[in-house]
Amino acid sequence: MSRPVFDMNVFIEYKKLITDYQFSKMALSAVVLYELTATTIDKSEWQKYTFWRKSFTKDGLYLVPNSDDWWEASKIASRIRHGEKSQAKGKTPKNPQTQKLQNDILIARSAFARKFFVVTSNLADFQKIQQFLNVEIVSADEYFSAET
Repeated sequence: MSRPVFDMNVFIEYKKLITDYQFSKMALSAVVLYELTATTIDKSEWQKYTFWRKSFTKDGLYLVPNSDDWWEASKIASRIRHGEKSQAKGKTPKNPQTQKLQNDILIARSAFARKFFVVTSNLADFQKIQQFLNVEIVSADEYFSAET
């Protein structure tokens, strides 16, 4: 069964639409949980994220990038960077997109490897990744409008 993997922006922008039912259908990316936890502002959020981690781990739905995911992600990042360099006439860009895309590449790769799909409101970045990885990407607007 293909499951959604929510990007961090979904948890922020669509928080009110994520029901218990939605939660029961999804897998949780360790990368997304890292991003959420790194921005945690209070103890109750820490407790919530700790519960999520334990629960998804117990259910086998906590997606932690393994060595293959990291390896494949590095190859995708290299291809994206090569494309940026080509567009800049051989010069390395000062702020390469690949640095900003690392987490998204890992989310996409770990979802793809498990035959899951990514739900995001950040379509532009994931479409760059999709040029090198045949991962299914669904816009959050589309996903939540189909679910209601």
